[in-house]
This record gives sequence, structure tokens and C-alpha cells, in this order.
Amino acid sequence: MNNITKDLLRRWIDGMCTTEEAAYVQQYLQQYPEVLLRQMDENWEHASGVMSKKATASLWQQIRSQIKPHGRTILIMGQWKKTAVAASVLAIFFTVSWWANNRRHNKPVAATIWKTVRNSGSGKMSFQLPDRSKVWLSKGAVLQYANDPEKGTRQILLTGEAFFDVHKDSLHPFSVQAGKVKLTVLGTRFNVEAYDNEENTRISLIEGKVSTNYSDTHNKTITTLLTPGNMLCYNRLKAEGNVQPVNISDAGSFTGADIVLQDISLNDALNRIGSHFGKTIHLQNNRDDQQQLTAVVPGNNLEAALSNLAFIYRLQYRIDDNTIQVVRR
Repeated sequence: MNNITKDLLRRWIDGMCTTEEAAYVQQYLQQYPEVLLRQMDENWEHASGVMSKKATASLWQQIRSQIKPHGRTILIMGQWKKTAVAASVLAIFFTVSWWANNRRHNKPVAATIWKTVRNSGSGKMSFQLPDRSKVWLSKGAVLQYANDPEKGTRQILLTGEAFFDVHKDSLHPFSVQAGKVKLTVLGTRFNVEAYDNEENTRISLIEGKVSTNYSDTHNKTITTLLTPGNMLCYNRLKAEGNVQPVNISDAGSFTGADIVLQDISLNDALNRIGSHFGKTIHLQNNRDDQQQLTAVVPGNNLEAALSNLAFIYRLQYRIDDNTIQVVRR
């Protein structure tokens, strides 16, 4: 094998080599570890500037003892022993290199700071994230976002429902973790429903593209690319999802005062309305059927919201202060 240049070795130490160059250097050093020793002699001052003197001396002695336990014995060892020693040298060197790199790039790694927004008001809350993306947070929803402008991080954790109008930034994908579903976008408009008390998580795409990821019952990652006018419905109990057409395609419905109910059970719909208006709704003789409903009901008028559902789905209801009784006709 030909000799390697000092420049190539330095670039390998600094992590600046190509994949092919790195493989070549590592193979070379396994056969000629004394080359690495000479280079470490030259670079040791950088590492010792970060490590304590005691730790530096101890580590250096450890390397020397493994490399040259008896003068130049390493040069006449059997190949299998030389390889074993070379592996030890390389392993120790990686530790030293880490210290040296920290010395050259001595910047503290700050922990990601998460900020929390809770909507405890009576209607939807709208606000702008640091990256200029806009959010409409439904009542009772909780949103956490990573506030890290230096890294350009755009990460969201969501419980409840929110509509997003994401600022386009091709260099920094925007991700939302909604229960067990993670979605990633660059710039788009979509709605997420991730209620703790419901089996299904729904992502409705109005504009752009969204990539969704979740794990199935075999812990296999399933990736789905949504296009405008489609919705992913993920059932967390069955760990399965399906894509279906969006029944509500107007962004104004999600950002306005209305309550949007998309392909959900009657019981879940009544729970959402009750939570929105601060009421407890009981659905009597509730049968476990597969009927799903889709509707847009007023979010500023309880009577109107109940009347709309009662007319369409043949219901009767009675309001007693903070409790509402609903029965099927």
C-alpha cells in the first residue's frame, strides 16, 4: 500500500475526507499504526488544552504502553496482534480526536428550549410561530414548539386540534408530532386532530404536500404522502391508517369560529361540542355502530350547534344547566 500524505491524514482526523478516502486511511492505519502515533504527537497540544494535565498524561501513557510496550516491538509482532493493537490505538484516538475537535470548535451545545401554548379561552386562538408560520389552536388544545432560531429547528408537539399555515423554508422542514403520527412539510396548509380521548388522529391537507409516518402492529414504519383534498385517518388502537377524501376543503372552516366535524362518531362529535361550550353531554342508549358524521356547526351558539345535529341525525336533547341529555329518536 502506498504512503498517505500528511494532508490526507489531517483531513481524515478533521472528518473532511470522502467516504472512499476515509476507508483507505483506516485500512492503512490498521497496518501502520505508528503513522497515527506521529500525527498524534504533532496534534497533542490541542487535545491537552481541553483535557486536564493529569488526564492527558494518563491517556498518553496508556496509548504508549499499548503501542510500544517494549521499544519497537510493534514492528515485529504477528499480524493478528498488530491488528488488535491497531484497533486499540484507533479506538483511543477517536476519544482524543473528539477532545481535539471540541478544542477547535469550542461551542457549548445548548439544550433545545420548548415553549408551550395552551388555549384556555372560549374560541380558537391564532398566533404566529418564530419561523412566521401561522397557527389556529382550537379550544382546550396544547401546542409545544422548539424555540431554537440558531439551529432553525421547526418542531411541534400537539394535543388537540390545530390548523397550520406553514411558512415555506426548503432548508428547515416543519414537523408535527400528533400522538403516534409524525408529519413533515416544507410549506403548506393543513389541519390536525389529535384528541386524547378519541381513537383516531386525522390530518387533512388543504394545500401543498405532507409526509406522514407511523408504526403499525409489527413496529414497521409506514410512510404516506398526502396530496391536497385528502385526509389520513390513523386509529391508534389498531395501529393502522387509511387515506380518504377530505369532506371539508375550505381553510376558512378550520380557521373561523365554526366547529368542524370530519368523519367522526356521534359520541365524539357531542364530546367536542360539549368541551367547546364547557358542557357535559350524555348520549343515552348509545349503540356501538359504525356510522360516522361530517358537519360544520356554529362555534358561538350552543343551541344552533345542537339543533343542526338534531335535525340531521334525528336527535332530541335537553339542557339542564351544565349538563345536556341527548337521545336518538
